[in-house]
Amino acid sequence: MMKRITVLFLLVSLVLVWSCGGGSEEKKAPEATAKKKVKEYSLKTQEGMMKKLQEFGISIPEELVFIEITKKSSDLTAKFEKEGIDETVKAGLDKWHAGLVSQLTASGWKKRDIRVNEKMFGAVYNQSIFMKPKGGGSSLSNTLDISTAYDLEKKKYTLYVSPAAY
Repeated sequence: MMKRITVLFLLVSLVLVWSCGGGSEEKKAPEATAKKKVKEYSLKTQEGMMKKLQEFGISIPEELVFIEITKKSSDLTAKFEKEGIDETVKAGLDKWHAGLVSQLTASGWKKRDIRVNEKMFGAVYNQSIFMKPKGGGSSLSNTLDISTAYDLEKKKYTLYVSPAAY
């Protein structure tokens, strides 16, 4: 009987020691957890997508209105557009796009043009992919796909931005 009580006491003691922090798990400081939560957001939402674009230093012109976020294969793409624009607004948007390209390449992004003023089906298309290597290594960390389309008949300017992290 005494052996059973001793074994039972040892088991209860081990369970209490293990559950009260006797394990080797390292506890994180509350500050580190709070900082991590600040960076977490979903690219499936307009708010999350805009935060990601801000991280990359991209601000969308106020003339363009957010339309939707779509999923193409594994990447999410934000669509912005404005219909019925005049030549002055279009020139301003083209200037913004050229400035964005210059800004990204100056900050270390490598540019690869896919389409440059390509006319097709009554619209003019531009598309560039930007890649920025992860710090300290050769693996790809961030990729941006930026495309514009200008419908000549509807006078509609559309911007597609797809940020990805690999």
